[in-house]
Amino acid sequence: MCKLGSVQMLDDWVDRHLGGTLVDLDHDALCLAAISGRGPVFALLSWMLDYEWVLPNVAEYASNEGNLDVLVW
Repeated sequence: MCKLGSVQMLDDWVDRHLGGTLVDLDHDALCLAAISGRGPVFALLSWMLDYEWVLPNVAEYASNEGNLDVLVW
């Protein structure tokens, strides 16, 4: 898996959930899997950390995108 593929998958996952409510996200199988330590999002983040891939500044990215709510999660 390449770094670009990891970022693309995470971006696609975020795009899918933009505009969703917390209730919607609570019932989403992918979100539940990630929160409980399973699913592709958790696996991708673990892979990035294991291979010491420099993670982007999440706060800066969120503020640039105008989506500071992601910082809460």
